[in-house]
Amino acid sequence: MSAAGFPSWVFLEPFVFRRDDDFPDESKAPIRVTGTTSWGASFRIAFSLAEPPHISRLYAQLPVPGFLDRMNFFIFNANEHPSSSLKALPTCPEPAFDYTRDSGRVPPRRRLPDATPACLMSLTWASELTLFKPINRNKVFADICLLRSDRDQLGVPWESVRVEFLSTNDPGDADLFQICWWYTDAVIPFDKWLCWIDYHRGILFCDMSKLPNQPTVSFICCYRAVSVVDSGRALKFVNITRDDGIPFAALKPGTGFTITCHTLMLGGGSMAWKEDYTVTSGELWEANTRLPRQILMFPRVDIDRPHVAHFLSVQFGYAANKKMWVVSIDMSTKTVESFSLHINGDEGRKTDDADLIEYRSMAVVPFIPCEFPKFLNLSRKKREHME
Repeated sequence: MSAAGFPSWVFLEPFVFRRDDDFPDESKAPIRVTGTTSWGASFRIAFSLAEPPHISRLYAQLPVPGFLDRMNFFIFNANEHPSSSLKALPTCPEPAFDYTRDSGRVPPRRRLPDATPACLMSLTWASELTLFKPINRNKVFADICLLRSDRDQLGVPWESVRVEFLSTNDPGDADLFQICWWYTDAVIPFDKWLCWIDYHRGILFCDMSKLPNQPTVSFICCYRAVSVVDSGRALKFVNITRDDGIPFAALKPGTGFTITCHTLMLGGGSMAWKEDYTVTSGELWEANTRLPRQILMFPRVDIDRPHVAHFLSVQFGYAANKKMWVVSIDMSTKTVESFSLHINGDEGRKTDDADLIEYRSMAVVPFIPCEFPKFLNLSRKKREHME
């Protein structure tokens, strides 16, 4: 990495590049760390970091058989190599579905097959949540399994608590209907809340500031993509509405789409969405003739420049190996800042990215915004100050 330092944040490719026999050297992936699993197997990971909208990568070397059969969670303590470290989280005994309990602590039990949890990890805490449809259909509860500890003390036990967060006298309440079909797409920290997000139904806000007392959970409807900016103090959403109404396919001829950006406004104990920007595909195509006439998907707001949004554009059709582009748009001026090829379809099958192309062609998923590189810069500044 150059003397200029690391990016303040990155877009991480969700595909993990497993390179057991050809692990990249420090010139290609300078942030490296070694870890040990709960069954004593050693492994290595390395990050190749790039300034957004370029995409960063995570490489892994897993030489011991059996890695795909078991699961551990680790905390990555970000420092300049070789000071980075991986620390294993203790096993989370997620509570079972006990419909007879309305509140209080939940006894730890093994996970049931039909539980659908979502997990989020940071430097000091982790949390897991399970929603369920109780016998009393006028109330909804959340089972929250959480770990709170100091940075270097991860051996503390998990805590389990059941929280009532939706109660209604109307069995036809729209919020109750949405929760009954809940599926967690993402989990993010925002201000004092930990947020579980279903892009089709809304957001669950868990107020973590009340710890060690019982946290509170509230619900609000949302749009289709979420990003946290301003050092975790602002929550932004981007919604893409297709004119043809098709969920996932190429645009019908003669149709387009509309992109709308919103910010969650807080005040007086209430929450509301404020519309920031709106732009249509016609405006984008007219101003940028080279931009592919394709639907834009999986928006992500730029953390350093919240007026800029990044999108993924996919080549639909019969090709087994798809082409994909990353498109960056300044929503305030309705202009395309850049668009670049991410994977090259059949042509890329002859390169080292063949496994990436195969995975991406079957699983079109969003990039992961990560701010851990800023801790690398802090580590570098601290070291330089000491010298």
